[in-house]
Amino acid sequence: MRKIVQVLLPTIFFLCLLAPAMYTQADAAETTQPVVTVRAAKHADFFRIVLGSTDSLIGKAAVSARENSSFRIDFPAKVIFELGRKDADGNPIRLDADSKKPVNLLKGITISARPSGLSVTVDGLIDMKTTRLGNPARLVIDAVIERKSQEKADSIVQEKTEIPVQVDSLIIDPGHGGEDKGIHTANASEKDIVLGVARDLAAAIAKNGKKAVLTRKGDQMLSPEDRVVMANQLRGVPFVSIHTSLRKEVVVYYSSGGKGAPFRDRSEALAQRLAAQLKQELQVAGRAERLPGLFIAGIPSPAVLVELPSPATTSYDRKVRERVLRGLLKGLAAGSGKEDSQPAVQTPQKNQKPAEPVPPVPPKPKKKIADEI
Repeated sequence: MRKIVQVLLPTIFFLCLLAPAMYTQADAAETTQPVVTVRAAKHADFFRIVLGSTDSLIGKAAVSARENSSFRIDFPAKVIFELGRKDADGNPIRLDADSKKPVNLLKGITISARPSGLSVTVDGLIDMKTTRLGNPARLVIDAVIERKSQEKADSIVQEKTEIPVQVDSLIIDPGHGGEDKGIHTANASEKDIVLGVARDLAAAIAKNGKKAVLTRKGDQMLSPEDRVVMANQLRGVPFVSIHTSLRKEVVVYYSSGGKGAPFRDRSEALAQRLAAQLKQELQVAGRAERLPGLFIAGIPSPAVLVELPSPATTSYDRKVRERVLRGLLKGLAAGSGKEDSQPAVQTPQKNQKPAEPVPPVPPKPKKKIADEI
């Protein structure tokens, strides 16, 4: 027995030393696998799915259609799929390729990972467009979906509104979007509420033969810089950014500096009108307030940021949305017109030399944001 123990002890000791090294090699093999990030966003009539990785992997990725509104993306080697969001601890969310368990990437999109590929199912898929982009390398898949008749039924604007729309054109900016939910509860989020309000307002303006431009039409993340770039491409067009607040009140902010300084009086007047009309329609406290440092200061137009009552205190059902729309339309109509798109001009007093003309600011190159999700 003693001889057996003497033989076994060195063997066990050697295995104990070897085991951590084996695990370390396995971990190293896993970490050397390239990572493919997966993100998605909902637009008006399509989903945009973006996969990011190395130039080699993206260049060799193969997309093939399958039955039942699904398709596959295959890579030439084993990869690790990582979602474009993090868990509660701040760690990247990775898909388990061994279990092949379906995961909801977005409402309407289900994915499941394999060691070297991804299966994607899109509700109502009717067509697909694939684009490869560089710097960084991305595979962009636009999954075209059927427009649901329910979307039209859900719209609160079915015909021309009785409230006169006096603006020739308007830029409507639904705040937040994508992974940025804004203020949210268990049942509602700011990004969805303000997108619905923005669509209502755009539809009402369009029904009256006017032009409305939405900075985002779906569940899409845009930075403040992206929104300013879009507004600068339509210089002079009034800009209304829509958000919700933390309280049961309406606050309409305006700025007095930056590129919007020449439109300060117009912005303040627009903020006062919107605050008064929304306060009356929603029967809540309301005010207009100047707030320096807002991103709208970089917009060369009359610009305001509207904060509607918090989703924690207000349920944005059909009736409330109708009241919000009436308040916005009345605020835009009350004294609003073509003069809102013109900067304030001061008339020189007697014996005062007129101000030197300000040289025109050359337009900045347009920033391409079409490949963003």
